[in-house]
Amino acid sequence: MSPELLKIKEKDLLFVDIETASQTSEFDENHPQFNSFQWKHRDKQTDELLPTSEVIKLYNRIAALSPVYGQIVCITVGYIADEKANIMTFSGDEFQIIKDFYEMVNNLGRTLVLWNADFDLPYIRKRAVILGVPVILRNDCGNDTDKKPWSIKGVLDLMQVWKGISYYNDSLEEVSAVLGLPSPKEDLRGSEVSKAFHGGRIADIISYCERDVVSTLNIFRKFTLQPVIDEIIVKEYKPQKPLPLLERIKNKGVIDDEDRKILDNFKGDKNKLDNILNSVL
Repeated sequence: MSPELLKIKEKDLLFVDIETASQTSEFDENHPQFNSFQWKHRDKQTDELLPTSEVIKLYNRIAALSPVYGQIVCITVGYIADEKANIMTFSGDEFQIIKDFYEMVNNLGRTLVLWNADFDLPYIRKRAVILGVPVILRNDCGNDTDKKPWSIKGVLDLMQVWKGISYYNDSLEEVSAVLGLPSPKEDLRGSEVSKAFHGGRIADIISYCERDVVSTLNIFRKFTLQPVIDEIIVKEYKPQKPLPLLERIKNKGVIDDEDRKILDNFKGDKNKLDNILNSVL
């Protein structure tokens, strides 16, 4: 693909995908968001509103695509170790999903690898704001606030790598197929997640999300001329304690704003501290 891509170290990567659903399965004119959704999808030239029945159909079809009308069902992350794909999924309460995910990302300091980061990252951030999640994603780990797509740090969007300067985007499923990888859409598609979620099929959605992450991981392997990884290890998330300051800085290779504040308040020997920092950077 490119010389730069071949230089990336897999130990520094965290593969990510999210699944989203509409906030409710019972949407009608009595719902508090009905008027705003109806107005959003009006005829922009005439301001004519869609009839109620059409609004409900549209909501059921596309609400999951918007963080205003949708919600995060799960977030799956994956990493490569010893030629194995290690997969972990955050599910359950949406507030806790985002909080745990952000804490992990901030703690690890890895580059996030996604297919279509323009959807996932703003969606997570906006839901975090809506829910009042008291954790902010680090600027060097995919925080897209007030950023242009090309200025976000700590993100590798494989869809953009594949697209290059071409006009059209190809889907994860299409690229997986043409590269000879198993389809991640075996028994569920994105448009079916809302119905599955409200029908209680959480396990199916998690499996679907995990397959997407494995596909993203193996597309990266294909892009970097490496063999596909077949061995998948599914792990359970366990909250981790924050890394010690110096170990965190060593893993990241840089001193971010948060760590800089801690260092600025250091009361000990500054020269000794500088020598230690120079040894880890």
